[in-house]
Amino acid sequence: MNKKVLEGSVQKLYGSMLEQATRIVGCRQSAEDVVQDAMVAIISAAKVIENPEALESHFRRAVVGSAMNYIRQSRTHQNREQIVDLVDLEEAGGVPLGRKRLDL
Repeated sequence: MNKKVLEGSVQKLYGSMLEQATRIVGCRQSAEDVVQDAMVAIISAAKVIENPEALESHFRRAVVGSAMNYIRQSRTHQNREQIVDLVDLEEAGGVPLGRKRLDL
């Protein structure tokens, strides 16, 4: 598929893909990043996409995949922050949530 035609078609689908990504990740700003990543993936795969009618499904799959990766990375980052917070709290002499300090 011609890259110029592909880029134009991807731009036409941008709005609906942004809506879908926003529903998945819950944040418009993050959804814009997700769609941008999917656009780059689709445009770089221009030679593989032979059927123009299949472009929307390829793009939609790329958006969903990018959104799921974003969610996975966000969860991993949040979990790491929580672990660091718990360690910092313990080192400061505090008691992390879920534990009770017993004064005997």
